Amino acid sequence: MDYEQKAQHAVDLLGEKVLVVLAKELDPESKVIELQDYIREETSFIPFFSSKESFDQSTNGKGLGKPLLSIDRRMFIQIVNPEHVFVLDAKCETEMSYTGEELQEIFPEALED
Repeated sequence: MDYEQKAQHAVDLLGEKVLVVLAKELDPESKVIELQDYIREETSFIPFFSSKESFDQSTNGKGLGKPLLSIDRRMFIQIVNPEHVFVLDAKCETEMSYTGEELQEIFPEALED
């Protein structure tokens, strides 16, 4: 799949909210959101999901034992590290990997003031 198709895939799947897995519960006194990363084939990645249904499909309905957060897509794009790998809908038919930089290029409006 070329870059344009990959970009369109993200645009087609992602609505105004994305679902992320947190490393730990949010601290109401903090402004930090810690996203959980995982290792697959010796590569670290951060999963994110287009819907609760895709998350349930990915985990066979068992969850991951970590808190989930539905977050505004614009905010998610603002906080991604350009160098990290993000996997959309991991273990689903719609799975696709992106770097943080690619996500920021696909959704540039998130970085505008």
